Amino acid sequence: MLSNSVYEALINLGGKKNNNIFDFIESGLVIKHKSGVKYTVKKIIFNKEPVVLAYRYYAKKNKKVYILITKKDFKNYEPA
Repeated sequence: MLSNSVYEALINLGGKKNNNIFDFIESGLVIKHKSGVKYTVKKIIFNKEPVVLAYRYYAKKNKKVYILITKKDFKNYEPA
């Protein structure tokens, strides 16, 4: 179960709750990998362990590249 403070924080960051998923329709939540690469958070999925679906633009192909970030990898990311 998600705590009220986490729920409120995700809503304040622009998330829209749909069951156990927070969708981020606007591209305002950006995170940065420790390598310096920035990603925009698309969804946060809360099942047994939270998972973040994020993307970045790949300029050479002019398309979005999606990644899944698991809880064990959260330590490699920070707010951008």
